[in-house]
Amino acid sequence: MNDLSKKLLAFSRDQILTCLPSLSLALSDLSCLDADVSSLFFDGLRLYGSDRLICRLFLDQALTRTLLHITVHRLFLHFLPQKTDRSLWDLSSDIASEAFLDRLGLFPDGKETERNAVYQNLSGCLMAFSAEAIYQLFKEQPPSFSPLLFARDDHRLWYPFASSREPSPGSGPSGGLNQEERLEALKKVKRILEPLSEELRHSKSHTGHGSSSGVQKEQILLGKRGGYDFRRYLRRFSISREELHPDLDSFDYIPYYYGLMQKERLAFLEPLETTHSSRIQDLVIAIDTSGSCSLAVVQEFLSETLNILSRKEHFFDRMNVHLIQCDSMIQDHLVIHSKGEWEEKLKNLTINGRGGTDFTPVFDYVERLQKEGELTHLKGLLYFTDGDGIYPKKAPPYETAFVFLDERFLNFPVPDFIIPLCLHPESIKEEVLLYEH
Repeated sequence: MNDLSKKLLAFSRDQILTCLPSLSLALSDLSCLDADVSSLFFDGLRLYGSDRLICRLFLDQALTRTLLHITVHRLFLHFLPQKTDRSLWDLSSDIASEAFLDRLGLFPDGKETERNAVYQNLSGCLMAFSAEAIYQLFKEQPPSFSPLLFARDDHRLWYPFASSREPSPGSGPSGGLNQEERLEALKKVKRILEPLSEELRHSKSHTGHGSSSGVQKEQILLGKRGGYDFRRYLRRFSISREELHPDLDSFDYIPYYYGLMQKERLAFLEPLETTHSSRIQDLVIAIDTSGSCSLAVVQEFLSETLNILSRKEHFFDRMNVHLIQCDSMIQDHLVIHSKGEWEEKLKNLTINGRGGTDFTPVFDYVERLQKEGELTHLKGLLYFTDGDGIYPKKAPPYETAFVFLDERFLNFPVPDFIIPLCLHPESIKEEVLLYEH
């Protein structure tokens, strides 16, 4: 692209970073390739646009908002659609992206009033800015407004097998990412989200959805389907302490090598015998065993619990995980200190309950365990449930996340102190394997 277009894009990036400095990594590697197109294209790795298009968007004061709109698509992984109706998925992802930006109040374009009228009918779906939830709603009730109200970019390159009957974007790109490029795009998003996750973990702003910039980043991290981002969330429950392991990072090889070069072959420095680690020590996992949760659903909860406990990087060598079964009362309580202990107890584990749903007994029980000294470093509780039950009215002194199996349950009216997450069992293994490839 010519120098003017590059300067205009750089100016728009600087405008975004003035408001959202945490997106520096997401914007720094987003290059734009020259293509004769009428709208900006994004395929998951690259932008495509013409010099004429960049100048027109800038003169219309739309370039910065469009660039940020595409960045939100990228962070939510909208460019990897799992839905069959392309037009509905395009619209759903555009609404999720624009709703996120309107909530932040960044770079308004004068159409906020019209979009707010649409948001009023989507309030439940927008709790976590979930394109999946909006898509499901539109499948049941087709939209009655113009998609142009939310569209800013062309999504044609999101789909790997573009129809030959569709017009190609001028002399620009055609088709989508191949499997190798999709993997590269996922890895790039992973690297982008890493510092956002670390910043979130040290943030003290957890007062509710949409109340601060920290919570907005949280919704970027957690609004996406799949198990990887969900497990990333567990880092927020970690504490720092000293472990009896050699700290190889503190070892300086230069004086060590110098000592070995001397006649006496002295080792001037040895690695420290202890290291400071940030991991989870105490964790409570509650499982809803009420009649509204089928046996298959409870088994999925237990399977995900095993996946959590199997990841050594989450926990210290000796963990203190309390697994609680509850319907309308506490039905079972297990304390797990290691992965092997959990696998042994799993052989004889029975599911108890099948009654009504009341979440408050778990919080009362955890409060008692804290007073008895069983949970001295508890920072978080995960509650696997379908979400239909009696919620506690008072916020506990630790973070609480309710994990659902279906994004439609994100529409449940939950108290402000509860963070709703969505777990998609069918995609967990595939995405985790993809990231670990």
